[in-house]
Amino acid sequence: SIVVLELSSWQLEDIVNYEWSPQVAAFLNLMPDHMNRYATMAEYGEAKKRIFRFQNTEDIFVANHDDPYVRMAAREAPGAVDFFYTDSFPEDRNEGTFKDEEGFIRASAFGGKKLFGASDISLPGRHNIANVIAATAVLGAIYKHRSAPRVVFSPEKLRQAFATYKP
Repeated sequence: SIVVLELSSWQLEDIVNYEWSPQVAAFLNLMPDHMNRYATMAEYGEAKKRIFRFQNTEDIFVANHDDPYVRMAAREAPGAVDFFYTDSFPEDRNEGTFKDEEGFIRASAFGGKKLFGASDISLPGRHNIANVIAATAVLGAIYKHRSAPRVVFSPEKLRQAFATYKP
């Protein structure tokens, strides 16, 4: 089975006692939205980095290349790093997950082909497109992780899921 969890920085503070990280972990951004709990942004960032702290060399860390803190944190990941891009493009268009110049979402985990258009996404707004890019990157990391169940990937099913998703 595949289990997907969203863990807050507060929840991640607790897992440090278990020395556990998921096989695929994602870090979308570091924003000053929880400074009521943390004394500094560095302390907040350290709490969020616990998501990948105990990964092994076979695990995958999915990181937002466009967030400077996350990009720097990726250097500490023990396993592979898969970047996604929300505001830019990778230099090598065969790497990462991103929206191309024509508005299509592409992911290297799925051969770099056009998966679906940003216009297919049911949720409006730039932030929702960024979330879909991140989710596609996570799905790609799960798809290529060696211990994941083998499934047949269909870009059409992915497009349909994002086109019909309701919050």
